[in-house]
Amino acid sequence: MRVLVLGGSLYMGAHLVENLLEAGHRVTIANRGQSPDPFGSRVAQLRLDRTDSQSVRTALTGQQFDWVFDNVAYSSIEVRDVLDCVSPARYILTSTVSVYPEMHGGILEAEMDTRHYPLRWVTRDAVTYDEMKRQAECALFQAYPGVSSAAVRLPLIMAKNDRSGRLSGYAHMIARGEPINIDNQDSRLDFIHAPDAGRFLNWLAGQPIEGPVNASGQGSATIGELVAAIERLCGRGAIISPEGAPAPLRGYTTYGLNTEKARTGGYRFEQISTWLEDTLSFYLSKQ
Repeated sequence: MRVLVLGGSLYMGAHLVENLLEAGHRVTIANRGQSPDPFGSRVAQLRLDRTDSQSVRTALTGQQFDWVFDNVAYSSIEVRDVLDCVSPARYILTSTVSVYPEMHGGILEAEMDTRHYPLRWVTRDAVTYDEMKRQAECALFQAYPGVSSAAVRLPLIMAKNDRSGRLSGYAHMIARGEPINIDNQDSRLDFIHAPDAGRFLNWLAGQPIEGPVNASGQGSATIGELVAAIERLCGRGAIISPEGAPAPLRGYTTYGLNTEKARTGGYRFEQISTWLEDTLSFYLSKQ
């Protein structure tokens, strides 16, 4: 297969590319070229800026791909920019749990039906993040119904190359003895390991699964359990104080994704217990 990966150098994107290469696909990655990648001559590369429609069209016009994985589409216009230039047999959009209007345990894909939600052509700075990602899905499903496609709705991604600081921030602040303001220790959250997310995306492209698909590691953890694990690993207690710096996930409420659709299709996600402490230990080694 000729495969295009938009955003393939970081997080799950790098793991996806490795899976595709191991399977023998011809891979092209497209990004701004600002982050180093480990692939060298094993992949072809295109340079483009997703926020600049002309940049995308210049890079992609005339290109042909069987599969497109879009890990960096943040608006309906960005989806349109790609699919107006490329007509793949299969398009996989990376989406988010944030598209759901209410957070709770066992969220089903049907709770946000972007195939019938009002479509608006917006840029990434025109609306809130949750609405922006809804509109990306709307563009895919409503404006390009002839393309075989799926939108993968992901929870928080556990990656060793975590640039967001949402998870590594806890490890660093606790290990340095910095006061931290945590208001939601009892909130229970879902996570997915970046390598597992990459494997799932690769697997999904070859399946007859359409529409939105939840993807999440098996199991969950509360913020308090994450804190306790970090305390145990670094050998010091967290200084939790209202006067401390706001915790990265402060304000997050309990949520969980129902992944029965993926499981029925035959995929088994990793147990978070198999990689959680190893990832936290890695964060601590880098603080």
